[in-house]
Amino acid sequence: MKPIRHIYNDKYYAVKKMLADKRFRSTIKKLKDTYTEVGCPIPKDGCKDLQGYLDWQKSYSKVRSELYKSDAYKNAIQKITGGKERISLEELNAKEDFEKSFFPPMYGYVFDDILVEQGLDPKDADFQSFMENHFFFNQKEYSESIFNIKWTRNDDTDKMELFVQILPHTTGEDIKTHFSEIKKDQAYLPKEVIRNRKKIYIERDLWIINEYYRIKAHRKERPRTKRHELSQSIESIIQRNMPKKWGDLSTAYIRTIITRSKTM
Repeated sequence: MKPIRHIYNDKYYAVKKMLADKRFRSTIKKLKDTYTEVGCPIPKDGCKDLQGYLDWQKSYSKVRSELYKSDAYKNAIQKITGGKERISLEELNAKEDFEKSFFPPMYGYVFDDILVEQGLDPKDADFQSFMENHFFFNQKEYSESIFNIKWTRNDDTDKMELFVQILPHTTGEDIKTHFSEIKKDQAYLPKEVIRNRKKIYIERDLWIINEYYRIKAHRKERPRTKRHELSQSIESIIQRNMPKKWGDLSTAYIRTIITRSKTM
């Protein structure tokens, strides 16, 4: 769960206004009533946790699947299209209108319509996130993440790295208070020996640049080097011969190390 707290900004007050709107409450109630009628009700006090939400999604998908396979659906589509695979625009519109009334609505489209009606941007991820949390988890106030925990892949080393994104309203106390959340993700980082990393990198880079000059000199001294050997880049040969203790580096990263070392 993301560490959150109330940030009293424009979005907070926009959501507060929306929650007080009778049209909003009526639309939310109508959508929940519809899901109850077709057999996939939202718990009265909201889903207890993520698993509860996933269980509801499974129930909702099952309802749609059963309706799609039903004789009522098949007969209606047969009547609209005449059983043809290629249909006219008029028939396509009629088919879509029927499906819109036959299947339980997809909540994402309803959320978009609500936000537009409220004068809010339906593409805003914060508003969309609130709509889902309010509808499925009964969240009653708008909150914002006080910082973000992100995993990204390093293109040079091809390894996943963990970052904590500091937001404009993040405080040092936020990080201190919620450091346990960071440690949960930190536990998935590979257990690497981090002793004297600077020395390890110097040793690795020195081996790479020496190997680069050795291969280059070898090619110069042996003009009759086999064609298939010349077709391989020096970086790819270095990558193949590199000791495993330094991990798997991409040829692009090896090239960067060579360029950097040559200018030192």
